[in-house]
Amino acid sequence: MNAPKLLHRLLTAFGPSGAEESIQRVVHAEIKDVASSCTVDAHGNLLATLNPDAPMRVIIAAHCDQIGFLVQRVDSDGFLFVKSLGGGDEAALAGTRVLVRTPDGSLRPGVIGKKATHLETKKERDTVPTKNDIWIDIGAGSQEEAEKAAPIGTFVTFEPSLTSLSEHLVAAPALDNRLGLYVAVEAFKRLAKAQVKAAITLASTVQEELGSRGAITATQALKPHIGVVIDTANATDEPSKVKQSDERCSLGAGPTLPVGPNINRTLLRSFEATAKEKQIQVQRTPSADLESNDAKEIQVAASAVAVVSVGLPLRYMHTPAEVADLRDAEAAIELIAETLLHKLPNSPEELAPFRL
Repeated sequence: MNAPKLLHRLLTAFGPSGAEESIQRVVHAEIKDVASSCTVDAHGNLLATLNPDAPMRVIIAAHCDQIGFLVQRVDSDGFLFVKSLGGGDEAALAGTRVLVRTPDGSLRPGVIGKKATHLETKKERDTVPTKNDIWIDIGAGSQEEAEKAAPIGTFVTFEPSLTSLSEHLVAAPALDNRLGLYVAVEAFKRLAKAQVKAAITLASTVQEELGSRGAITATQALKPHIGVVIDTANATDEPSKVKQSDERCSLGAGPTLPVGPNINRTLLRSFEATAKEKQIQVQRTPSADLESNDAKEIQVAASAVAVVSVGLPLRYMHTPAEVADLRDAEAAIELIAETLLHKLPNSPEELAPFRL
């Protein structure tokens, strides 16, 4: 299975938190001919709607931003010192290739440097370098040259790449959450083709890595009855020491359907019924805490929103080499489209988790 062209375009677009416009243009180009309307709000969220006058309102949310960095200062030799945008894995940063967005909009390559292991003390070799111990080298010969290319406030992110590891597995630095955004766009297109009865808004949300800020403003504006949140989920099928109490989440075993206080039970039953009828493999996962994605904000941002979260298993989250199974994404597209076409309640009142 080759990676779909849309996924490739999403993965190669520059878009750390706060600088997502390149990704939003990719999404707009893909859905502009099928959406009834398509707008960008002041926050940067892209909101595309089908059947806007229908009484039941649904938001399909997937965040488009990825982790990155912001230039804080440039030293006298032309090296860049940065602050993280989101929670990058410090153990995986040294030696990573990055792209720096220059003031004219072009992208300049760089690498994340650290003290050479030959020069480190034993204590230094046994310690993971923190973000304060690394820098970005863009090959500048002076502070003046570096500041011209990357003044304070410049956005930086991992250099895009897409590697096929096997027939179904791919590796890339931005699968969180461009894979989820791909699922959202493809489900939206299927719903448009099938003439869904509900009002469906695709929300390509911004700044999730900084606290789901885009999801809050989008939900407040749209006031949906239902929220379907698509994001990656930590896979546990790799060799690290996973406690027996941790849930099993495997690549290739289907999308996850979390269960817990963040998830509307009525909506969850609809998704599970679809999975059973369509023989779509899913993984039911416990979520005692609130979901660490847009779901937790959408649930309460505009009155009460019935939320379900669809997860795409992902290895090595927040590193430059995240790994996912494309079959999980295709299963998620079918699950979401079929549920929203055939399993939606007839009224918002039916979303209540119990009856009096």
